[in-house]
Amino acid sequence: MYSEQHIVKTRWGTFQLDDASYAAYLEGRSWISWDPSARQSEQPAATKPFIPKNISPEASRLREEAAHTDICYFLQERFPGRDVRVPYKSHMAELPIEEMNLSVRSSNALMRANARTFGRVKEIMEIEDGLKKIRNLGTKSEKEIVRSFFSSCYYHLTPVEQAVFWQKLIDANA
Repeated sequence: MYSEQHIVKTRWGTFQLDDASYAAYLEGRSWISWDPSARQSEQPAATKPFIPKNISPEASRLREEAAHTDICYFLQERFPGRDVRVPYKSHMAELPIEEMNLSVRSSNALMRANARTFGRVKEIMEIEDGLKKIRNLGTKSEKEIVRSFFSSCYYHLTPVEQAVFWQKLIDANA
């Protein structure tokens, strides 16, 4: 019987789902299952993503380590005091701000400012004091938006784009 495989990318990683799990995912039901009786040989081998030759082993290692922690804290720990550019790509422009998992106050403030997509949030952030000009948006909410925007942009990068991000950071730090 033919079963199509579906790739689902979440903030916790990328998953390959069969038809039943994908249907459960779309309906909002639990879609993760684990059969402890399955033997190790029956489980599919994890495939490593393609990494270009110009990416150093250190950049690959940083990408792997960052996958298991909060990206902002990881950057503060590994590159303290560095001004890091947001890893925004043009394909993220139409992503809804709900992807950022903001608090209600921050989300409502962005909605009032007509910032319903990543592209619009980026435009506001590029304006001098852009977020500060939004009504009812305090310092705490502003920091939350900046951190969440950065994290969401990073986690929406492909594994190769993440490795390139780390390589650029390493090169700029050298």
